[in-house]
Amino acid sequence: MANAILNVVVPIIAKIPLVNPKVIQIASDMEKLTQKIIDNSSGREKVIQDVKAGLVNADVSKLKAHTGELQKVTKTLKAALPSDIR
Repeated sequence: MANAILNVVVPIIAKIPLVNPKVIQIASDMEKLTQKIIDNSSGREKVIQDVKAGLVNADVSKLKAHTGELQKVTKTLKAALPSDIR
């Protein structure tokens, strides 16, 4: 939802000469961040459900099966965050 709003708002405010360029840059950065989150969240629901089931049932094989995917998600999310937050 936030991404859809930013997809509409950013091009509009970019054309208004009174809007500070820093505000436009912040909105553009927010749009890129929300898009990265959306791109990386698709397909992750099954992994999350499997990991949760593995934790609840103490199923180590289920946890091991998703180790690589969890590391990839962690790496991607860290890369999406600004360096001062990491």
